[in-house]
Amino acid sequence: MTSAKGNAANQRNAEISKGPRTDEGKRCSSFDISLSRQPLCGILIALFLLLVGCNKMTDTKSFGIKRFEFEVETQISKRGVFSEGLSAVMFDTEKWGYIDKTGKIVIQPQFSDVEAFSEGLAAVKIHDNDDEKWGYIDKTGKIVIQPQFSQAGTFSEGLATVLIENGTKKNYVMIDKTGKIVIGN
Repeated sequence: MTSAKGNAANQRNAEISKGPRTDEGKRCSSFDISLSRQPLCGILIALFLLLVGCNKMTDTKSFGIKRFEFEVETQISKRGVFSEGLSAVMFDTEKWGYIDKTGKIVIQPQFSDVEAFSEGLAAVKIHDNDDEKWGYIDKTGKIVIQPQFSQAGTFSEGLATVLIENGTKKNYVMIDKTGKIVIGN
């Protein structure tokens, strides 16, 4: 059985996540912190909010309650799992890029589709002249194997499976980290 306190917290969390949007499309949120009951907690939260972009703080002058309001951009629409310190993320632009564990964008959104990093490389799909092909990038976003494959898998033990299409002929082969075919023809 759920307690009334638990229901109130869940309702408050739902209200925060559904906050109104500003004209710029950012989600607005606000909450109250009682500084008189838990001063250290309140101070730590206040410092955190200042670091992440709290744009308004008001004092209600009653019971030591401070009200914080801040805006959070909601530009990430999909996210992959972290692999080798990076996670693939799709932005509102419908393009994929990569973020690190702090949320910093390390590879700008520019790809039609992506795979997770494996052995230092990630397969990425690039749109070029009405055609989309897969290639591979390193952790800096530099293309290390040119986009030339119809499908591309992740690397394991130095090899990755890719699909090469030539007209109606389809051929799955294995490549090394330089893009050289080592198994198949």
